[in-house]
Amino acid sequence: MPAMEAMALGIPVVASTAPALVEMTGDAALHADPCDVSDIASKIRALIDDEYLRNRLVTAGQQLARTFSWKQAAEKTLKVYREAVQ
Repeated sequence: MPAMEAMALGIPVVASTAPALVEMTGDAALHADPCDVSDIASKIRALIDDEYLRNRLVTAGQQLARTFSWKQAAEKTLKVYREAVQ
């Protein structure tokens, strides 16, 4: 959720390459290996240096964040719980 909250606020995101984060953030974030400090640093540097990239990620992130809601998350969670107890 922190990545989505940042996107909703118009903050460009550098997220982990963990599959769940890649799936959730897609092309609306840069992805870096969390175990590789130089990879993380290079992605942050790209955001600092490249205004076009930064603006593209902000716009894409805000659009993506609008597709998620707490109500939707609660409904999906409830559905999974109901399926698990049947």
